[in-house]
Amino acid sequence: MTDKLRRPMVTVTDGPLCVLSPSSPVLADGPGSGAARRLAPRLPTLEGAVLAVIDNGFNSPDFPRAIVRRLESEAGIAEVIWVKKDSVSVPPRPEDWEQVINRATAGLTLYGG
Repeated sequence: MTDKLRRPMVTVTDGPLCVLSPSSPVLADGPGSGAARRLAPRLPTLEGAVLAVIDNGFNSPDFPRAIVRRLESEAGIAEVIWVKKDSVSVPPRPEDWEQVINRATAGLTLYGG
């Protein structure tokens, strides 16, 4: 068993939201860099945000749309970029990912199982 597998689960608590990350800290710039990957900074509000939704298609079509509709009506997001992956096993298409990194200011990842 490697040291990576023995590291404890990271728990982050921010107000009423508790995030459990099953991943151990990963070096962002490769071995020896000393740079650990951290959670992305949280936006103070979603008002006016461009929300990127990354969907692997392996979930109920109604549930994700309900989440996005609620965010649009209650959180004031300005626009939604909906990226439907070709498969659960692949990353988004390069052109879709380019749009996400150039335009999105918030993100939601959908996966089912």
